Amino acid sequence: MFGGRRVAIRIFLPVTPGRESAGEAAVATPIPPVGKGEVVLVVDDEETVLRATEAVLRHHGYEVLLASDGVQAVAIFAVNSAASAWC
Repeated sequence: MFGGRRVAIRIFLPVTPGRESAGEAAVATPIPPVGKGEVVLVVDDEETVLRATEAVLRHHGYEVLLASDGVQAVAIFAVNSAASAWC
């Protein structure tokens, strides 16, 4: 928990065909959600993580705002909170 709030993280990994062990049932791969312009605020202090996450989210139809720390994230949210369709 962070500051009394829950954080949910979903990671979608593709299943590699032929990698199931003998006797193990194949698990269906969830289809990543497709955005309709909703806004996602990504916060990370690693530039590489920010850019990779941004590319994936934009590819799936989300609008992405980036922040490199919590202070910047709060400022970005304050400026954009009324005008954006947040996820």
